[in-house]
Amino acid sequence: MERLIWTRPERGNRGPAAGHNRAELAAVAVTLADRSGLAAVSMRQVAAELGTGPSSLYRYLGGRNDLLDLMADAVAGEIDLGLPLGGDPVEDLLALAVRAKAVHLRHPWLAELPPEPLRLGPHGLAYLEFALRAMAPARLPGPARLEVVAVVDALVAQFAPGPAGGR
Repeated sequence: MERLIWTRPERGNRGPAAGHNRAELAAVAVTLADRSGLAAVSMRQVAAELGTGPSSLYRYLGGRNDLLDLMADAVAGEIDLGLPLGGDPVEDLLALAVRAKAVHLRHPWLAELPPEPLRLGPHGLAYLEFALRAMAPARLPGPARLEVVAVVDALVAQFAPGPAGGR
């Protein structure tokens, strides 16, 4: 099994010195997807936006799936996790879901991302930890807590309009 992008070095050892970084690649890809949909995001198109050749991106990424992982995590970082928890798991998860839905509305291409069980980067992990802290007062076993988070995430995605104009 291939290692997650976040567990690999920022860039390969070969080639000239780094001119870009993963965060920059993700930002360009997110901008492309916001403008033209997920289908517009390719290694070639990201490279063109950066004014470089597609092969140079392989110093940072193993391929498009790595780019999708970085994009998903970058926009997960837009979810405001700085608000204090109120102590009511339902209310706290609802407030988190509203903030997550706002991100889906800003980035409708999220609905097009293929499901990937390991697409959990640093921002996604922070989101999960926040959601689990919100459920701390609930008397649920760990697996049930994870299932609740998965259901909330699925509902957020379901009720945020997708690129085709609405669900």
